[in-house]
Amino acid sequence: MKRLNNYRIPSLLAAFIISSAAYTQDSIAKQPLLDVMYFSYNNNIPYVQVMARLKQGRRFEPIKGVTLKVYLDSISSSSLMTDNAVTDETGKADVAMPPSLQKEWNAYSKHQFIAEASGVKEFEGQKAVTEITKARLLIDTATAGETKNINFTIDEKMLRFYNEDLQYISEPGDFNVMIGGSSNAVKESAFVLQ
Repeated sequence: MKRLNNYRIPSLLAAFIISSAAYTQDSIAKQPLLDVMYFSYNNNIPYVQVMARLKQGRRFEPIKGVTLKVYLDSISSSSLMTDNAVTDETGKADVAMPPSLQKEWNAYSKHQFIAEASGVKEFEGQKAVTEITKARLLIDTATAGETKNINFTIDEKMLRFYNEDLQYISEPGDFNVMIGGSSNAVKESAFVLQ
């Protein structure tokens, strides 16, 4: 009997700890998360993937049925990529670049993708923004033993970014350009934007 009592207290203590951890997990409010990610299929067809999840503690639950509006660079009818994307059972929706925005896409190297959610109570009014910078250099590589000079121009437009007020601006200052085959073999140059 004494031996059973020795096991009873630790067992009850372990059961209490497990049940209180489960209660704590369930009592944490669910937080809606909306993420926008940029992809390029075959380095040719740009698209974004929007993911809707509810976070509770350390768990993430994908949400099906969230209706999305996705914009390129600004929230306006002229920059609307789609207004009817809906997340699937994995909580994801893919949106391709429409032909009507291809000219805008090709005109600049930096872009913003903006997603607005609706249709599911927890996601009403939720927005997500991601910024990307496209590579604009096409380099013809040299063969073994051959050297090539490559000239390119970095203008003020290539240094623009979105500030806190979502204005697309550039700021004067010192900039460094680094070029190399790896982080151990980098050539660096500096310039100033007035």
